[in-house]
Amino acid sequence: MTSAKVADTGAAISLTDHRLRVPLGASNRIILEESERMGFGVTPFFGLDTVLLHEGHGLSFYTRGTQTSIQSSVGRTIALDKALAKAIFQRMRLPTARGFLASSDDDLAQLAGLRGPYVVKPVDGKQGTGVHVGLRTEADVRACFSARLGPVVVEEMLEGEEYRVFCVAHEVVAVARRRAAFVVGDGARTIEELIIEKNRHPWRGEGHVGNLTRIVVDADLRETLSSSGRTLHDVAGAGEEVVLRRAANLSLGGEAVDVSDEVSEVNRRLMSRIARAVDLDVVGIDLICQSRRSPIDEQPRAGVVEVNASPGLRMHHFPMAGTPRNVGGRVLAQVVQKLGGLRSEAG
Repeated sequence: MTSAKVADTGAAISLTDHRLRVPLGASNRIILEESERMGFGVTPFFGLDTVLLHEGHGLSFYTRGTQTSIQSSVGRTIALDKALAKAIFQRMRLPTARGFLASSDDDLAQLAGLRGPYVVKPVDGKQGTGVHVGLRTEADVRACFSARLGPVVVEEMLEGEEYRVFCVAHEVVAVARRRAAFVVGDGARTIEELIIEKNRHPWRGEGHVGNLTRIVVDADLRETLSSSGRTLHDVAGAGEEVVLRRAANLSLGGEAVDVSDEVSEVNRRLMSRIARAVDLDVVGIDLICQSRRSPIDEQPRAGVVEVNASPGLRMHHFPMAGTPRNVGGRVLAQVVQKLGGLRSEAG
């Protein structure tokens, strides 16, 4: 197991805090290992969350996953508020789903101006929690709205494949196609047995600790199967793919394929515009489109879903197919470059 040195004592601290029994998440682990490779001493601090203190080369800074000491607080505010981000995208004529912020039943009158299917999601949600997609009727939207815990964004559902674009210093450094959790039938085992087998993959673990997350059988998974006329006890045909979730989140058991070299230059420039629009040096851009090679803003019902100020590293460092990308190293290099420049100016 990798260990990090505590700066003031020189003692080794395990990546697991034995008082809290909470291991470092994958992104923190990747950042720690990359930082040590660059010659920094790293001290983890554990509380309700975990931050890493990096010291060396005359510099000192904190990280929390891919969040850094130099991150724009305004940019983070924009990323955390889906309605605010959508307003900025629309003002800058960036492709995004048409929609509105709903805080009361009266706001749902705006649904008449949209075309289904619809999506309802919390304004401040993350990791796919509380997101309802593929809603066909106004009654479906109202039912989801009634179950909300706070304001939501209601929008048209975009169509196509889901992608995560990772930008550092407003430059695209990695692109992954995200896939919702799924199993492939063998004509003999049930869907439940296939899930158990898939969860045995050494990369899969609990939450964000593993390189991938185990597929959890819950009400949402059962409902997804039911919507396609299936149950956990059905046997899928040989080679038949069975989708288990609607949302393509790694935190829900999904996986990723690296397609960084397949994205057109025009779409790379568009992603750079988006990164600048939200004022973030490190940002994950989630988008849906039919083709990563043709201009996204010319495709029907394609565009940006949201931006993430703390994008995970797992899908880029550990894709199930394609080339792994050292995105964590690029994040740290950006911090070092910027802090080094600030130190030179101060001197």
